[in-house]
Amino acid sequence: MKKKHFLWLAVISLVFGVLITFVFGFRPLDSTKTPKIAFDERVYDFGVVEPEDRPHHYFTFKNIGQADLVISKVKSSCGCTAALLSEERIPPGELGKIEVKFDPRGRRGKQQKTVSIHSNAENESVIQLTIQGVVKASVEVAPEQIFFGSVNNQEVYEKRIRVLGAGDGKLKITHVETSSAFLTGEISSPQPGEVITYEVKIVLHSGAPVGKFEETLTIHTNNETRPRLNVSIEGNVLGPISVHPEQLFLGFINAGEVIQRDILLTKMGPADMKILEVKHQSPFISTEVAPVESGGKVRIRVRLDENTPIGAFRDILEIHTNNREQSAVRVPLHALVRE
Repeated sequence: MKKKHFLWLAVISLVFGVLITFVFGFRPLDSTKTPKIAFDERVYDFGVVEPEDRPHHYFTFKNIGQADLVISKVKSSCGCTAALLSEERIPPGELGKIEVKFDPRGRRGKQQKTVSIHSNAENESVIQLTIQGVVKASVEVAPEQIFFGSVNNQEVYEKRIRVLGAGDGKLKITHVETSSAFLTGEISSPQPGEVITYEVKIVLHSGAPVGKFEETLTIHTNNETRPRLNVSIEGNVLGPISVHPEQLFLGFINAGEVIQRDILLTKMGPADMKILEVKHQSPFISTEVAPVESGGKVRIRVRLDENTPIGAFRDILEIHTNNREQSAVRVPLHALVRE
């Protein structure tokens, strides 16, 4: 009986030993062996290129690990394309290659584009490659923005810009147009040289509407890459009536407190100024109009009463005058009422 029991134990031990050997002795992979990726370079500068050029570059990498490297995705930013030229699975010690192409059409100046490489590499699963350089524009505008600042609507103002073309002498400005009837553009004769140059005079005429403006001057050329050149034009036209302050901050006010502030209107020229009406939305505002000097200045006293609710207060005064050029003046009001 003891021999039979011992025999069963021996059989069970043998079977268990075989199973242990099979499970742990024949593992398909060594967990200590992993893929690793290494690039020769990660940034490439293509220098200065023309709009018609199509620069490209090859980035080379190597699997420096001890298991197969798998490239799962190659993703590029707008303006460039990237393609894996080698196999997706790179054995240990083998090389891979990625081609990146850049399309400069419609772009100019400094450019920087990126390509993301996704893989199973243990050291870096996502790697970013960069291509950069400068796209040489065949046509340039200097400056591209014009600021007239604060101007009187009774006067004429001028600004000048230059349009620069490539040295082939082919650039021609056909015409210019503006988004406002009070703005015109005058083209000078081209100045030849290594870089052909046009000068465009921008004229802001008298009678422009009072207030801030944002307009556009469009220059039409024979250049295929940039047939339309847009110049942003901004400014603030002052009317015969000036307002101080242009925005009225009533202050930080305690609940139940009454506050008063003044707005001063000044009229240029000999004609008298009359305030016809002062409008506002809030029931907590009241106004009082009083002349400071005969015909020339008017003071408007603004009163915020004690029943104003706690929190931020905002309103707009609409001051209507007898002046045909500036029949209405708008003054924003704001305050903060505290408990």
